[in-house]
Amino acid sequence: MDMKDQQTAQELSDFYNRINLIFHAILAPPLVAFVWLYLESKAGNISPLLDNESTISVFSFICPILIIGLIVSAFFLFKSGLRRINPSIQLIERMKNYTRLSIVLFGMLEMGLILSVVGYYITQKDIFLAMYFVVLIFFSLYKPTLQRIVGHLNIKGDERDFIINCRSIARGEEVESKK
Repeated sequence: MDMKDQQTAQELSDFYNRINLIFHAILAPPLVAFVWLYLESKAGNISPLLDNESTISVFSFICPILIIGLIVSAFFLFKSGLRRINPSIQLIERMKNYTRLSIVLFGMLEMGLILSVVGYYITQKDIFLAMYFVVLIFFSLYKPTLQRIVGHLNIKGDERDFIINCRSIARGEEVESKK
């Protein structure tokens, strides 16, 4: 393995670490807020902000539709963005584009989490608990892994193996070639 390959592997490893950090940094605040709010409401320390049943019904109908719209929009934007990434550009540039698309995806999913938390805070209706977990499931489906990244970018062959093994290569470890 030459020095240029090891440097590229280090850059790819850095991208992978950065995208995982972003994923967890985006996921953590709504998760902490949700857990705190849920525990406080079950302990009886917080009561719903809305007390008008018709307002709660409207809010409980509109928010889940908005949340589902955010999920669908996020995946549509992500998939269409992936199709626009030119496979002939350098690998590092494709990874930068992938990172940008992922940030948009994670941000839109975070909005769904926040709407769920706010909806639960305002109404304390179980529909918002369910919506929170639905968004969380979609979040987990797009947790960045090296295998998912190469799959999303449709990378094959030696370049795929290089990315899958980039963390080991960056550490200077020997990796077996699948030839």
